Amino acid sequence: MRRILAIPLVILFAAAIAAPVAAVAGGGGGNGDREGTRPGVSGGHGPKAGGPRSGPGERARDDDRARERDRARDRERVRANAQQGERLRTCGEMADRARSRVRQFERTMKRGGREPGDARHEATAVRAEVRRMWQEHERFEKSLGDEQRDGLRERLRSLERARQETESCLDRLDRDLAGDSPADRQIASRAREIRQAIEAWRREHRLMRKEMGA
Repeated sequence: MRRILAIPLVILFAAAIAAPVAAVAGGGGGNGDREGTRPGVSGGHGPKAGGPRSGPGERARDDDRARERDRARDRERVRANAQQGERLRTCGEMADRARSRVRQFERTMKRGGREPGDARHEATAVRAEVRRMWQEHERFEKSLGDEQRDGLRERLRSLERARQETESCLDRLDRDLAGDSPADRQIASRAREIRQAIEAWRREHRLMRKEMGA
């Protein structure tokens, strides 16, 4: 009888001890959950380390790379072949000679003392030098393909404006020399205008050579 009564007492004693232990364990789990939701601790909500970034700096670099690809494509469209490169160099040399001839004419007229006939002869030589330059440039332009012409449209327009200005300066010089006794200083001034127009043409021509890789 005593043994039968002892068994329930043991069971009740074990249950009494287990209840506080379970409560403590449950409370610890609750604290763990609350700690896991603290800012910066949970792995589900913070920023992922090492992930892709697309900030303003990266977008700017992407834009730069895209522009460089566009420039490279444009350079390939207008790149000169061997024959075009040779014509460009020849035309540049002719422009240098024409400028030198006009500069010498300008200096001579500034010194004065030249006969009107000598000035007319020198002006004729200048015009011939410039004409040869135009002829070489026209041969170059005829060799351009459609894509090259399209890519160089603005440069060719600038060259044409400079050519027209040079021709206008030459025409004014001819009118001045057609008089009975043109003043040396006036002729020197016309020569300076021609030189400046040729130099403007040369600058545009050099830029075109650079663009075409010649």
